[in-house]
Amino acid sequence: MISLVKKLYRQNQEKRRNKATDAYYNRSAPKAYQALIKQLPDHTLTTKQETEIETYAADVLGSASFSPWLKVFTACRGEFKEGWMPLDYWARIVCPTLNGSLQPLGKIKTLTQKFLNAEELPDLAYYVKGNWLMASGEKTTQETLRKTLFDGHPNVFLKQDNTSRGGGVMKLDADQFSKLDFEKLGDFVIQSPIEAHEVFQRLSPASVPSLRVTTYKAPQKEAKVVQSGIRLGLAGTPFTYEDHCIRIAIRIQDGYTHDFGFSGDWQILTKHSETGVSINGVEIPKYAEIKKLCEKLHDQNPHFGLIAWDMTVDKNNQIKIMEWNTVTPAFNMDEAAIGPHFKGLGFEDFWKRKNPGR
Repeated sequence: MISLVKKLYRQNQEKRRNKATDAYYNRSAPKAYQALIKQLPDHTLTTKQETEIETYAADVLGSASFSPWLKVFTACRGEFKEGWMPLDYWARIVCPTLNGSLQPLGKIKTLTQKFLNAEELPDLAYYVKGNWLMASGEKTTQETLRKTLFDGHPNVFLKQDNTSRGGGVMKLDADQFSKLDFEKLGDFVIQSPIEAHEVFQRLSPASVPSLRVTTYKAPQKEAKVVQSGIRLGLAGTPFTYEDHCIRIAIRIQDGYTHDFGFSGDWQILTKHSETGVSINGVEIPKYAEIKKLCEKLHDQNPHFGLIAWDMTVDKNNQIKIMEWNTVTPAFNMDEAAIGPHFKGLGFEDFWKRKNPGR
């Protein structure tokens, strides 16, 4: 009896956690859907389409609760496509399955170089548990570091551990650096500024664009790029921050941007909303080399099944790694525009591992 009660309690707790996770990751889906059908009224879902999507979510993904983003994608494209990956299923099932207990490590920016050992990282120094370290691992002091940093750079970027989507990032000059209370910030990395490639400067003069490249590594297989997109900054922030940007899907087969992108509130754009520069059909510089680098680095870190890389190219045509993501990298707008990206990889069957009877 006690064993049965414990089992029922665990099942109830899991249902509550699942419901909370779905609610969190689906919270912006209704607004996205409304924004799309306002622009594309002919794409309003019929009752038949809604039923088809909910049935697919239940039968293929294990729960009708995975249907909200599938409805958004359908509203974008005007038809339902099998294989689309809803964000809550991605967050609740796929990412934990692929990266397991190592999933949070991508947020620990002070450890990134330890894993990647890549010259493309712009890391200059680290602050960890009150210790100042150069990127080489050599100990230093705050004053010595200040001179080292700002003798070579007019400003630097500070990125705190356990942050994402542009949060915990500061652009600092020498005076601002001297006035900060570093103990209150926790652990962080300091990175050199990046001057963007001329193509990126034309696209996004407000800040350096962030090129997202997602790689998947199946057991005993080589890593492969499976999804890609780019975020363009807007005026008001010196870096791309949360939804304060423009997102455009990139075709992984040739490295060109898609015909349209989205603002943070799902407005369909063919031009940058601030500069008027065309954003469709742009060739991403050094895209083939970026793909190869991401795949190579992933193969060197086979502990992770999934890694999302934030990359860019500087004015000297050098590839730079801005950061990596092993937690829950979002891709909603890219999936809506040109997905499904993950069809045929078997992700839709992961939920059955938790429910072997299904």
